[in-house]
Amino acid sequence: MNIWAILLAVVVSLGIGLAEDCHVAPIFRKDCGWIGITPEKCESQGCCYDSSITGGAKWCFKKAKSDHECEVLPKYRKECGYFNITKDICEGRECCFNSNARGENVKWCFQKSDGEEVLNECHVAPIYREECGWIGISETECVNKSCCYDSTIQDPDVKWCFKTAIRECEVLPNYRTECGWEGITKEACETEGCCWNSNTSGGAKWCFKKKSA
Repeated sequence: MNIWAILLAVVVSLGIGLAEDCHVAPIFRKDCGWIGITPEKCESQGCCYDSSITGGAKWCFKKAKSDHECEVLPKYRKECGYFNITKDICEGRECCFNSNARGENVKWCFQKSDGEEVLNECHVAPIYREECGWIGISETECVNKSCCYDSTIQDPDVKWCFKTAIRECEVLPNYRTECGWEGITKEACETEGCCWNSNTSGGAKWCFKKKSA
């Protein structure tokens, strides 16, 4: 049994509902509509709608139920095609296709994952990354701080030096439960035993409760 199968068994045992199918980090979302599509039209197509994240994130996207094996960040992808391969040809090879990220070494057609990446404490989607350095920090300086370094994604909003994963705090804005008060600081939030993530704006909760076990 591979790791994804084990994780699926855990999800089932915890009784996590189908709403989890729509808890998909922006970098892993697959388009399921068009600009201006309404929530009703999107969901009538059997897709997910989430407009809580701005900055180019897809709002209407496919459910993640069968796509976990393709949720691989660029740094960890293994080539499964060639330059300019099309989505149809790539998927016809039984591979994954994801063109959401830009960068000189970003592979868009890559092999499916066996789940090993989820065990890597540095496999953290951009929306969940917590700063651990400064602009221009080198990989050596970052690693010496016991942090993760990943410069694969060429986007000014993506942190390259960041703290290791805190999986219980990987909660998208739409799913967060308030755990503080207006104006609460990061330090006060974490003292309360809660999670802090200020990567999103637009009214998103920055201090919120951890995922339930």
